[in-house]
Amino acid sequence: MMGSTGRPSDKKFGYPVWKRRTKENTDIMRQSEANLDAFWSQVDKLMFKKAGDLTGIAVRKLLTQPRILQRTAPWSEPVKPNVKPSSGHGPSEDAATSLIKPLSEIYFDLESCTSKKKASSTAPPPKSKVKTRGAPESNRSSHTAEAEPNPADPQPTFAVDSRALKVFRTVFFMPLLTAVPGEVAWNDFVHAMISTWFGAEKLYGSVWHFTPSKLEVERSIQFHEPHPSGKIPFRIARRHGRRLYRAHGWHGGMFALQEKAVA
Repeated sequence: MMGSTGRPSDKKFGYPVWKRRTKENTDIMRQSEANLDAFWSQVDKLMFKKAGDLTGIAVRKLLTQPRILQRTAPWSEPVKPNVKPSSGHGPSEDAATSLIKPLSEIYFDLESCTSKKKASSTAPPPKSKVKTRGAPESNRSSHTAEAEPNPADPQPTFAVDSRALKVFRTVFFMPLLTAVPGEVAWNDFVHAMISTWFGAEKLYGSVWHFTPSKLEVERSIQFHEPHPSGKIPFRIARRHGRRLYRAHGWHGGMFALQEKAVA
């Protein structure tokens, strides 16, 4: 079973993410993602059958981390300029959020259930005379927490210029955007990082060191300047975005176009 679901010879994992977003390309990517999910689901089931819950094994720590798999939203026809989209047309933010999955559903759910059992065993008994109108607040809070796909701390919203915004919309996964993916000029990338309160310093060779100056983070990060073209290929740009997510919890929804100053 695993052999057939994981065999790439029939092009079941074709992923034209670098091409212009069309219905055909979107459907191909969504089908490839479904095929990949089916393969890793089989791996998960086989591992759980042979090795159990992986207690005390490093692989369990990897599979239970709150890292997420991002999935392509269903195709919808682009909205024409100056036309306000009506409700019910096109993918919404909630629809995009529902596409986010944990790295391993079996072990992520197992870890979640284990954590809940530990919390309930150590929590003090609830007071019997507390009355609330409607559903209990604790129940609402727990349901809200479970619905959150990304447990990272809330991040600030950066107001940046159009040059920086274009960079961030390329390096981060944006399921609701249908723009043509492309390269990122290195100077534009440096400009975008500086506009989000990072100091940029060129070190040896092609290495650049970015240090946060006004952010509530201490971790710096390094990127390599591309040579000789001076432009970051789309796939490498997305890799930069994933590194920023892992290091600082950044995602595409944190950036907005700053308002122009009124003279």
